[in-house]
Amino acid sequence: MFKTTCTYHEAYDDGSFDFYGSETLKELSDYEHPRTYFINTEKEPTSKELDDLFWQMVEIECIADGKLILIEQLIEKDDECHDYDQAFVKVHVERTEEPSSFIDWGTKTPNIFKVNRNKSSYDIEFQKC
Repeated sequence: MFKTTCTYHEAYDDGSFDFYGSETLKELSDYEHPRTYFINTEKEPTSKELDDLFWQMVEIECIADGKLILIEQLIEKDDECHDYDQAFVKVHVERTEEPSSFIDWGTKTPNIFKVNRNKSSYDIEFQKC
């Protein structure tokens, strides 16, 4: 079983990033780190699955167009580190007028909208650790 965790950190105006102190992904549970998203797969995740996880995070967190973020991606196999990458990512986002399907809106007025993946993109520069 593979678990892929994707965490993002926003850049402040001075170019520094929010790291919530010195915690690492392994020191925080999924519930303690609000900007962590994960998927479980039987096989190593495909590039499409990784891309879907990334865009889900962008959509739910309402990451703004042109925003620079730092992404940490951890892939574990049977609870042991299989792969780890960091990347600085500049996101180019265009949203639709359709409410996000990742959220059960019930009777609430939607304020988070789907990302138009055909018109959105990102520039990425991996930083291997």
